[in-house]
Amino acid sequence: MLVISERINQLIKGVGEAIKARDRTYVQEFAKKQIESGASCLDVHVEDAERMKWTIATIKEAMDVSICIDTTDTGVLKAALSGCDENKDKTIVNSIDLGKRLEPFLELIRAHECECVALAIDEKAGIPDSAEERLEVCKKILDATSKEGIGKDKIYFDPLVLPVSVNSENGLIALETLELLKREGMKTTIGLTNISQDLPNRGLLEAAYLVSCLRYLDAVMLNPLDKQVMSVLKAGEAVLGMDKRCRHYLRDYR
Repeated sequence: MLVISERINQLIKGVGEAIKARDRTYVQEFAKKQIESGASCLDVHVEDAERMKWTIATIKEAMDVSICIDTTDTGVLKAALSGCDENKDKTIVNSIDLGKRLEPFLELIRAHECECVALAIDEKAGIPDSAEERLEVCKKILDATSKEGIGKDKIYFDPLVLPVSVNSENGLIALETLELLKREGMKTTIGLTNISQDLPNRGLLEAAYLVSCLRYLDAVMLNPLDKQVMSVLKAGEAVLGMDKRCRHYLRDYR
């Protein structure tokens, strides 16, 4: 399971302030803490091209780690990719959808030979209401990536987990979409923390939803600093045959 940490995000107050101030020590120590807590990839969300490039360089200076570039801006993506090219670690673009950024993003993904997250969103129609409609959007994105010569194995499809505080069916719709995507042989991921937005005891809800989704996932974006969620992830992998001889579970338990 690829565990992607969502915490290098300029919208988080302390992180945003550290990036703005070019506080190398804060960014590096915060990144290390996430890896030590169980993440294997860091999602980096910075909305300015130069700050994005600085943040990635600062992290790479301290450790070899995979980066998930979180942006909807082509200029920011170009800057970020230029900072990742010299490293052999996995690079993921987060994200593409069925909209105007699809073509320019695919050109960069192909040129830099990286992976990507594809969201089940049609820019014109919005987020589909049903699992079947979300699958159709993902199929259209897959057709576009295939025409660009980007292999199916390079794409993590995200069914879009939306808050259950808004609609109690949101978790079920995303879960059903995951099942349909796996039937089509597609790799999958979710943004786990979306499920619990605006509700108390968020970690409990996220852990419960993670258990429901785990067998359909190839990757998950979450907060690795939440010990409850990470414990459930390790236990879930062990009981679902995703952790050979329970080695990871036993290592973490000890």
